[in-house]
Amino acid sequence: MKLIKRLLIFIITLVAILGVAAVGSYVYVRKTYNIDLFNTPTELKKLNTKVDEEELCPNAYTGEDKVNIKDKINLSFNDTLSYTKADGLKLDLSKLNSKMKTIIKLTDRELACLADETIKENADGKITIASNEIPIEIKQIEISNVNNGNANMNIVFKLDIKELKSKLPSLLKYLKKYIPDDLYVSSTFSVTKTANSFAYELAPIEFKLNNLNNSETKELMDILNLLFNFGSSDDFNLIIAKIVMQSLVGDEKNQGFAYSLKDYGAKDFKFINDDEKNYFSVVC
Repeated sequence: MKLIKRLLIFIITLVAILGVAAVGSYVYVRKTYNIDLFNTPTELKKLNTKVDEEELCPNAYTGEDKVNIKDKINLSFNDTLSYTKADGLKLDLSKLNSKMKTIIKLTDRELACLADETIKENADGKITIASNEIPIEIKQIEISNVNNGNANMNIVFKLDIKELKSKLPSLLKYLKKYIPDDLYVSSTFSVTKTANSFAYELAPIEFKLNNLNNSETKELMDILNLLFNFGSSDDFNLIIAKIVMQSLVGDEKNQGFAYSLKDYGAKDFKFINDDEKNYFSVVC
């Protein structure tokens, strides 16, 4: 019965997208799933509009930021971090033979660079969503509302969903042309430090796909949830927040950047504002 019910939902969704949904079907989906099917074609068309990456990511990191990260970390730990264009950033903890000499503070551009390199090294540049491995690239990070070690973080990243599209049920192949191969995701969430070192709480703030706004994204994510079992916008937002913060901070089970330095003098992480710039810092 569950399979039949799910199939009926797929059919209702498809018919509505084609513009011939009965009023009763529209009302059912609207009331049951809080999805406005009549808006979906417009949202899909807007979603498939080419994204101007330079406009979307004006604060994107460069190779210079990778060099700056190397210099900052090696200032606190001599020659533990290397960088080459071929291998990227490599942190060699075996070279650590002393405690941290000074606080490490990274700008948001340097942070985006570090997050992307860490995900590439630790997770092969992929995240798992609904049992599917999806390639991810961190494009930009912005830190705002810094207060008492807490902050809001906005992350813009690109997901390659070509393989996921290939798994679309044959009944819904019509939708493929409306779904781009790449999704640019803007994920904004708050990071609130808790009493314990390296501990924090996350809460979703805003979530946008490609050229869609927050509300348009929410409705479309509800549709994608029916198709791919993604979860809601907030669910997806928190998935990304957890992955990024685990790579930057970490814990006993997930050795992120800050936590990996615990045995070498790192006491905690926090967000700070210095000289009118916001930083992610590892303190000693």
